[in-house]
Amino acid sequence: MVRKFNVRIPLREGITLSADLALPKELPAPAVVVRTPYGKTGDRQSQRGAVFAKAGYACLHVDVRGRGDSEGAFEPYRNDGPDGAEVIAWAAAQDWCTGDVATLGGSYGGRIQFLTALQQPPALRAMVCLVTPSDPFVEWPTGLPTPMHINWFRMTDGRMPQFTDDVDWMEVYRHRPLLTMDEAAGFAAPLWREELRHRTLDEWWEPVRYQHRIGEIDVPVLHISGWYDDEQIGTPANFARMVAAGRAGQRLLMGPWPHAVNSTRKLGEVDFGPDALIDLDAYIVAFLDEHVRGIEPDPRPAPVRIFVMGANEWRDEQEWPPASATSTVLYLSSGGRANSRFGDGRLVPAAVTAEEPPTSGRTTRTGRSRSSPTRAARRSAARTTTTASRAAATCWCSPAIRCRNRWRSSGRSRSSRTWPPRPPTPT
Repeated sequence: MVRKFNVRIPLREGITLSADLALPKELPAPAVVVRTPYGKTGDRQSQRGAVFAKAGYACLHVDVRGRGDSEGAFEPYRNDGPDGAEVIAWAAAQDWCTGDVATLGGSYGGRIQFLTALQQPPALRAMVCLVTPSDPFVEWPTGLPTPMHINWFRMTDGRMPQFTDDVDWMEVYRHRPLLTMDEAAGFAAPLWREELRHRTLDEWWEPVRYQHRIGEIDVPVLHISGWYDDEQIGTPANFARMVAAGRAGQRLLMGPWPHAVNSTRKLGEVDFGPDALIDLDAYIVAFLDEHVRGIEPDPRPAPVRIFVMGANEWRDEQEWPPASATSTVLYLSSGGRANSRFGDGRLVPAAVTAEEPPTSGRTTRTGRSRSSPTRAARRSAARTTTTASRAAATCWCSPAIRCRNRWRSSGRSRSSRTWPPRPPTPT
């Protein structure tokens, strides 16, 4: 294997992107392009490059425009479609490449693959999309970013991943108005403020949307996510939509995982057993071998592979949702204190008919029931329920920093004050 660093990729506007390459011994070879705003260098990137080089692929890790060693200004998602098409064309034209290119990435890196595919790059043969966010106004129907979104803007402030644990985020999230929450966090985020000004699905959002045009994409895609991924909605929805559009080569893999897929067999106190973790690298390489190299798998995998929690086993299905599945409608309910995981909110099978929930304890002037736990009690309970382990996890959104996925994998409570909440991927 040969490695090359800070290779410059020219773009249409005269700027260049920076890439690190891992080349296999036998050339030319098909290429796998991985683009990220979180830094192209690190342990996981190095390991991934070695895996692909050993499998006979050239691997490129590329800083997106305006991040890391790449030139230009970082505007989340807005340039990544056209830029991705140019990176694919550049890779296909190199003498070390056969002209066949696949893409891979998770979270931000998943969404930009779909934006790139809309550009119809001729050399694109397959995509591996992990924990891919949906369009604006899908997972977050109001369209407005949630308060925790400001954390992501701080993390991606400047050109390199920023340390975020030196901000009291719980105090920042209580700040009003939302528009000046960046100031409360000690920095300026013009893009945060711009998002808040677009409260409806107007033309400003169009460059970052892909799901309403997903039928235009005709590329084999391996869709991967976990049942506990906070972006989980997008992955099975994208698979189902592409199958409905008649696109061949679609495959869905859903494990008992958080956003950091295949990183832990446990979530909180629940252990899903030894089968919860798989050789994901081998699974991905086999998919690429089939759709990039034309190697027929034996046996041929099912279109859908899901981990059934409770039974703690993997099952193969021919479609999603499975033909044997039945829909169950559940309704929101509570005894009057659905205010956190320490409250009494619940899901019930019948619609709630009462106009108001019953009172649960006498309410004080602050609106807190005397029988409800105080903030200090909730924090104490959160600390009690957390685990001490902080084992590093494979994080597809930001392997170079300690982001919230590593805390999730160790079972840390979302309510713990020391836990750095991670915002939704920017829309």
